[in-house]
Parts: sequence; C-alpha cells; structure tokens
Amino acid sequence: MRMNPKGENKRHKNDLYSTPKNAIKPITPYLCRDSGIWEPADGNGAISSTLEAYGFDNIVRTDITTGQDFFKEYKLLAPQIVTNPPYSCATEFLLHAMSLKPKKIILLLRLAFLESVKRYSIFKSSEYMPLERVLVFSNRLKFRIEGSRSGAGMVPYAWFIWGEGHLRHTSKPEIDWVLASKA
Repeated sequence: MRMNPKGENKRHKNDLYSTPKNAIKPITPYLCRDSGIWEPADGNGAISSTLEAYGFDNIVRTDITTGQDFFKEYKLLAPQIVTNPPYSCATEFLLHAMSLKPKKIILLLRLAFLESVKRYSIFKSSEYMPLERVLVFSNRLKFRIEGSRSGAGMVPYAWFIWGEGHLRHTSKPEIDWVLASKA
C-alpha cells in the first residue's frame, strides 16, 4: 500500500505487488516435482517463471487480469497451489483454495496473517486443511510495484504451507526462518 498526495492509502489495481524472485527458493523443497502446480494469481509471472527456472515444468498459470477469476474456479487445476494472493482478500483466497481440496497450498503472506480472530478457526479447527509450516523471512522482502521501483521492504512476510500431510491437527505447525537470496 502507498500513500497518495492527499495522504490516503491507495492500493494498486488487483493488489498486484510482484513477488520478488529471490523469495521463491525457500519453498522449492516443499513442492513435489512430479505433481502439477497452479499459480492462480499469476500477475506478471514472477512465481511461475522462477519455479520454471528451478526445474518445475508442470505449472498452470491463471490470473484475473487474463479473465480467469480464481473465485469462479470450482475445479482444481493442479494438486499444488502456490501464490502470492491479493492481501485484500487473502483469507477468502485461502478458504476457496481449501474448498478445492488440493494436496498442498503455499501462500506468501504478511506475517501478521497469523493474528486474527477471523482466521482463528482456520488455524485451530479440524474441518480445515492443517497449517504445516511457516517459513518466516529474516530479511525484509522488496516487492516490485508495476511502473515504479521496488518497495521499501518494511513489512515482515512468510510462506505459509498447508498440506494434507503428516500433521492432520495432531501437532503444531513448524516454524522456520529463511533468507531471501541476494537479488
């Protein structure tokens, strides 16, 4: 978010804040190479093109700007969902992704996503896919905003990983700290 000349908060259209390419490597060990990946908020392709550069080749790219509204998708397009969702609807994005029943959901979110009464039941209830892991960036990410230089990197971010794996609400999510590689 940035301030306009009147001091009002102004979000970019469709909440498009390009994911820094140097932020993607930490999730690669948690992705299955034999299984497809769906990037439903592909924007300018920062995540999908970087994953391809790391050797992931079965990536489905969709985005609202190309007429593919994630909230109107009712069929899972790949078993793993990886994205940096629009923060203005991040909770709704997560819930819709869970309703599609993927094997894994990996979202880049503000670390503050953990603190919310609204999301409490998502983290605690067994009716939802379990949060397995949170990868907290020790260094601040600098998001590229279309038509401008990189953002200042003032907000802490983390990769949140939900899966149908071993946890199944029998233990707490693992937290680890990661560094974005030098850009």
